[in-house]
Amino acid sequence: SPFYVCVFLQTSPGNLQIERFNSGVSGQINITFDQIKSLVVPELSAEIQRNIKNKYRDIYKYHFGAIELKVNGDNAGYKKNINIAERMLKDLIIKIEEVIRGERDDVI
Repeated sequence: SPFYVCVFLQTSPGNLQIERFNSGVSGQINITFDQIKSLVVPELSAEIQRNIKNKYRDIYKYHFGAIELKVNGDNAGYKKNINIAERMLKDLIIKIEEVIRGERDDVI
């Protein structure tokens, strides 16, 4: 699932693999297609990946809502929604790491 891969790359195991290829001082990561193909993404069941997708979609709703609020000048609403989205993403990352380590059965 692209949703799983997207979040996995933000976990500690995913981030470490990306950092291994990162050379240079700039904040931009330069990684080749061959390096991307060499990344190891642990296989999770279809059900867990579906649950990750659903949680990611919930996060996206808050994130997209925050962007709309900011465009409309509602900075307080933007901050509230973006904070919720960030907390939800951090929680999902932690749960995925726990599933990978075998400490939990699912992200729900």
